[in-house]
Amino acid sequence: MKFKTEILEMARIACASIPDTIVDEMDASDDFFVEIRDYIQGELNEMSEKKKYYIGVSIMNCYEVDAKSEEEAEVIVRNYSNEEILDDSDFNINYIDEIK
Repeated sequence: MKFKTEILEMARIACASIPDTIVDEMDASDDFFVEIRDYIQGELNEMSEKKKYYIGVSIMNCYEVDAKSEEEAEVIVRNYSNEEILDDSDFNINYIDEIK
């Protein structure tokens, strides 16, 4: 999720700033808001511990195609679905670089 950190931070702030009068009207206990706050804080902590990586991959496959020309053969393969392209393909991870 693109804005997960921002959403969780806004939710944490919102939970912390709900006045007691609204909490009473919502018929929600303080323990419930503490539980929500703790959950949000845990999610934020977990996200801050994770790193981001670029992963380079290669996918190799070979097809036998009946066509009148190389151009027609290329068009046939380009029109294959993702499933047809990946079926029985060789998948390799070429590199992993940490994003700094």
